[in-house]
Amino acid sequence: MPFTSGFDPARLADHFAKHSGDFGAKTAAEYEAMADAFLGGPLPTDAIQATRVGGGDLVRYNPVTNEFGVLAKSGVIRSYFKPDPKVHGLPSNPDYFHAECKK
Repeated sequence: MPFTSGFDPARLADHFAKHSGDFGAKTAAEYEAMADAFLGGPLPTDAIQATRVGGGDLVRYNPVTNEFGVLAKSGVIRSYFKPDPKVHGLPSNPDYFHAECKK
């Protein structure tokens, strides 16, 4: 089972500002706890997971909840958000997940 050591403080501030509204998080600590639960716990039933080809980061995506996250091998949370094809430019969010796994 993965573990997390949370976000880097600067990255947490940036990601909280950008993505907290996607999850209804009121504080950075609440947002970080959601990311930790998604990335640090057992793989949710509906989620898919892979290890990035370059670097070994863990990538998870849940198509039911539309949660996407990246966890570094060191346990630091790199990213947690709800992807949007209008933003990432790929046909679907599963396509985005697979593209991210190839990095």
